[in-house]
Amino acid sequence: MVIRGTAMDRYIDEYDMLKKSSETFRQAMDKLNMAVMTDPRIIDDSGVPRFVLTKLTNHKRAITVRDSILYRAESILHHTALLIREYNNKLSYFNEMQFNERLAPQIRHEFAQNLQLTTTFYSEDVIVNIITLFDYIANFFGYWKYGEHKLKIKWKGLMSCARNSEYEKKNMNTTVLAVSELGSVLQAHHNEYWKILEDYRGDIVHNHMHGPSSRVSINIMEGHVDVKIFAPKGRIGQLAKLSGCNETEEMDYIEAIVMLANNGFVRLFDIVNQMHNLHDYNAPFPRVRIMR
Repeated sequence: MVIRGTAMDRYIDEYDMLKKSSETFRQAMDKLNMAVMTDPRIIDDSGVPRFVLTKLTNHKRAITVRDSILYRAESILHHTALLIREYNNKLSYFNEMQFNERLAPQIRHEFAQNLQLTTTFYSEDVIVNIITLFDYIANFFGYWKYGEHKLKIKWKGLMSCARNSEYEKKNMNTTVLAVSELGSVLQAHHNEYWKILEDYRGDIVHNHMHGPSSRVSINIMEGHVDVKIFAPKGRIGQLAKLSGCNETEEMDYIEAIVMLANNGFVRLFDIVNQMHNLHDYNAPFPRVRIMR
């Protein structure tokens, strides 16, 4: 049962937006992968275009990287859906209970503690998966443009190339990023999103959890429960930048996580789209005829 008239209405709408952003990203990734692995400009003797494998030395490795990207994108959606579903299930359960004045304080405390914990579990999974997805995209690009030995370049390695043409030339034997629009795009998304998210993730992993706070209201006469989950006070500024939500002390934590994930997919789509443009511009494959 979906509890209508609560934050659930907003969460459902925002999750639908997230799914659309994810699908747009996936389609762009499929398009880039097809462009990288095959060349449709090669034609047979009848003049019909044929898709043939390109010069990549190990297409199985390329497919593995692509599948890893799609898996990680699906994982973000899955954990975001669990975050929203858990909130709704607990809210539904407590709204179906028969309240009385004696039990209300105990229920309030148990409900708040339990929901805060599960919200923290799933939100941290979403954040870690987004950071990992950025690494996978970087690995795909490294394999494609720098060679199989750069399959594990990760996001930080890719950013070093985007910032410094001398570094890229020395370590990759080429200057693809530092002299292209893609390099500027990567740096913008790094500064505006990835760096902030990585700082958040690093603090969670290496220092301590940042659990949200909550406020539970119970109407004894009507047997109605409502709950608001607020963002951790020390992280409101970061979450506002990452999600686009208003920076207030009562920032809705679940909404911030959903919109943070949506923003991540929007930025990743832009990156993949720019990569595809770079491929089109520098495509090395000749127009040849394949004789039967």
